[in-house]
Amino acid sequence: MTVSEQLRNDLEDAANRMRISSIEMTCASKSGHPTSSTSAAEIMSTLFFSELKYDIADPKSASADRFILSKGHACPILYAAWEEAGLLSHEQVLSLRKIDSDIEGHPTPRLNFIDVATGSLGQGLGVGTGMAYVGKYIDKASYRVFCLLGDGESAEGSVWEAASFASIYKLDNLVAIVDVNRLGQSQATALGHDVETYKARFAAFGFNAIIVDGHNIDELLNAYENARNTKDKPTAIIAKTFKGKGIEGIENLDNWHGKPVPVDTVNQSILRFFPQFVSIFSGFVNNPIKEKCQMDSKRPIVFMQHGLLADGFSWIPNLANQSAGFVFADAGFDIWIANSRGTPASQKHIGFGPENQKFWNFTWQQMSEFDLTASVEYVLNTTHQDFLYYLGHSQGTMIMFSRLAEDQQFGTKIRQFHALAPVATVSHIGGLFGLFGKKFLTYVQILLGRLPYSPLSLPKTIQKMISYLCSKFLMQDICTLDIGFIDGNEKMFNQSRVGVYLCHTPAATSVKDLEHWIQLVESKKVAKFDYGEAGNLIEYGQKSPPEYDLANINTPTYLYWSRDDILADTEDIRETIFSKMNKTIADSIELPHYSHMDFVFGVNASLDLYPKIIKTIRDDFDSYLISKMTRLPQF
Repeated sequence: MTVSEQLRNDLEDAANRMRISSIEMTCASKSGHPTSSTSAAEIMSTLFFSELKYDIADPKSASADRFILSKGHACPILYAAWEEAGLLSHEQVLSLRKIDSDIEGHPTPRLNFIDVATGSLGQGLGVGTGMAYVGKYIDKASYRVFCLLGDGESAEGSVWEAASFASIYKLDNLVAIVDVNRLGQSQATALGHDVETYKARFAAFGFNAIIVDGHNIDELLNAYENARNTKDKPTAIIAKTFKGKGIEGIENLDNWHGKPVPVDTVNQSILRFFPQFVSIFSGFVNNPIKEKCQMDSKRPIVFMQHGLLADGFSWIPNLANQSAGFVFADAGFDIWIANSRGTPASQKHIGFGPENQKFWNFTWQQMSEFDLTASVEYVLNTTHQDFLYYLGHSQGTMIMFSRLAEDQQFGTKIRQFHALAPVATVSHIGGLFGLFGKKFLTYVQILLGRLPYSPLSLPKTIQKMISYLCSKFLMQDICTLDIGFIDGNEKMFNQSRVGVYLCHTPAATSVKDLEHWIQLVESKKVAKFDYGEAGNLIEYGQKSPPEYDLANINTPTYLYWSRDDILADTEDIRETIFSKMNKTIADSIELPHYSHMDFVFGVNASLDLYPKIIKTIRDDFDSYLISKMTRLPQF
């Protein structure tokens, strides 16, 4: 059969999502068999999403095909397959091996999609043979039986007794798939990757035996088609695979059987399969969007970081000639747009899902310490460049200010820092923050009914309704006024896009993030999260939260601000940023009449703001290229 590129890509992506989920759930449980699971990812994705017939609403339907995971210790890949199919949630699979969880370390019939409990002892094929016999001769049904075996258990005599029975009774509705990943519990299997011997043995027992690359989508699909068209013979698909496939530093190596994958290795594995995801050491997985796909060492990299209650949409809110993401890309820059943890595009964690309160235990402090560093490293590693240009808005500037203040080595990777509506201290902040202070957090929690460590977001139905209403002509002025009530008079919005703005804004963050900002309003400092004296002693080893010293920053910084911005107040900018960073501020540009969101949502920004930044970056990058050329060796 000819496999379309779309189908191939879809099944490869599904396999990799399942592979990652298997790694994540074993990492969360600190036990299990990730390497035995990852070797079978493509086998499972092609089987479950191209060949196997089942009803997600009734997995044990009489007409459904049967699937037996004989190598039961690899059940994470089975759970991941049903998660991919929509039967299980990510939160459920992350309960693997937990007390009172049905997601056990080996599959059991307690779950409605499992017919028989298995380990890896050779019993699966015998059960499958019995099912196939009943289906063909007693039920006279059309369902087929698929059994996935490990190569280690293929040394069990029960496997070959079952094979003999299947051949004698011409069970052409039976497909045995052998995952030949070469490695057993403590050493290599007797036959290793000698797939020809496996084929010869099954053929000797009367099977239609096929050898495939177990990680090749096309070969697997063609093998399934071959099995479907074979009459009066059971089929054995001998799939050559690699144990721990895709896990950096573990793939095809001994001594990883039954061991969870270290977190930093998980990070590399996720990057390997989904380069758009940036996994960070705190366990979160961020999703920066690459605006253009070409990679060119002669193109400056611009990394765009959004602000509070926003996401990557901040950089592409208007028409193409009005949105920063498109304007900078059209200027020839290599654009990367960040999505901070908690936003809709970045709600993945290797230990638990967004349904868990632990997921929301973060502020911009963690975004600075973990997310920013990992994201920048990923972009530079991917593009093979030494530095990038950073464009931050609002909280996106605070994230960079705090990181540069703490880590001068990190600063060497930031060629220029362009701070739009820069925020450090917020002593003079206006709007709802300044008006209500601590009470603002209380009002928000009462309104949304949230616990301390929980998401700060509007219910999707309400946000969709607001977006719909504000897209109507008669409501656009009212909606614009509502936005202005929060962060100033929005004079430069594209009125016809207000409904679109509100479809993405406010984007989710944590209640704790908002609480951190309110602490800064009260303390008038640039400091880490305050847990109280006792909590600070535990967290920081001192009674008060450490402050960030902006005087430590060495990166050339460009400030873009406005006297009409009530959130990034000019007094705060003068008292903190100007006074502390006077040696590294390369330029300071006032944008008259700009409110806080006009720096990203305002249509005028493409006329009187973005061109200035583009010229500054281009001039610097051209100078860098010229200096690099003059350093070339002479011959």
